[in-house]
Amino acid sequence: MEERVFRLTPLTPVHIGTGETIGPEEYLIQVGQFVRINTHKILMDWPLASRQRFEQFIFNNRIEEARRMLHDAASKAEFQLYRAAIGEPSRRELERVAPSKRSGEVHTHVRNLHTGRVVVPGSAIKGAMRTAVLSVLAHHEGQKLAALVRSALNRDRNTAWMTLEEQALSYEREHTEDDPLRMLRVSDGELPTGAVRVDRVQVVGRGGQSGQAQKIQLHLERLLSRADGSPPYSCEVRIILDGRVRVRRPLDWSFLVASCNYFFWHRYQEEVIAFPILAEREWVPASWPQGSILLRIGRFSHFESLSVDGLRSGWNIQRKCPIEGMGSSRSLCMITDQILAPFGWVLLEPV
Repeated sequence: MEERVFRLTPLTPVHIGTGETIGPEEYLIQVGQFVRINTHKILMDWPLASRQRFEQFIFNNRIEEARRMLHDAASKAEFQLYRAAIGEPSRRELERVAPSKRSGEVHTHVRNLHTGRVVVPGSAIKGAMRTAVLSVLAHHEGQKLAALVRSALNRDRNTAWMTLEEQALSYEREHTEDDPLRMLRVSDGELPTGAVRVDRVQVVGRGGQSGQAQKIQLHLERLLSRADGSPPYSCEVRIILDGRVRVRRPLDWSFLVASCNYFFWHRYQEEVIAFPILAEREWVPASWPQGSILLRIGRFSHFESLSVDGLRSGWNIQRKCPIEGMGSSRSLCMITDQILAPFGWVLLEPV
């Protein structure tokens, strides 16, 4: 086995969540910053009379007064979990949550709440690499594999991916110990507390217009990136690869790096062509240091970056029809009112 160390740098905003959302009672905006409140510690610290008063507000549906009690207590640093920057579009909307009927929920990024550090899970990195390797292998298998997968799609769309993996990687799903990519191991990366910012998501169509989904506001914590115009935080990740493993050919560093760069660079080019609003800026550079790996990770990576070339077949729930190519809309990060950036692009440079 060989271990290599890479420095991961976000090229565009990245959001990797756990499914957790927090409401206005769990955060406040203070001096232009997003402050996560430790509500549990506040409740534990309050005297009995304060807790009873708070519970009475909740019982009588006097939510604003209950929230104000939490916010007043959170003015002390000891009751704050962490602070983060917040973009202007999000700040405007979240500061007026109280008098409006908006929920004001914020989707949080993965982090260690004990240390406050922000986490880039190794599983997210490995998942992106797996997609790229699988796509390249499937492409080289040609029409035979395509016919098997399409036959499986006709039988059961939800399990067709099993046929694809078994045929491309040459193993049976019942024997996960034979999965050749289990020998690819990726560590988590850790970034400092200040590596995230809260921003709003905007959904746009191919012509750059906002869709109906814009009526539903979505705010989230995301990694600061080069797209913000200043050097972002970066972190080290360690990747272990056993070059003795074969996936119809040796799974060595050369094949891994080439597969990722080929797959994701083409996805980026396709997206920029399909959505001219993205062509106004160079989100991903056209070249990078030798041995570097381009990936797309996290939420809003979109269907084509998560599926195999030539065999994409998702499902549009609203239209009740398959998605064979690229979708008709993008979820973009509102860095400012004028700058909308794609999500998920990162570069791993060898240390």
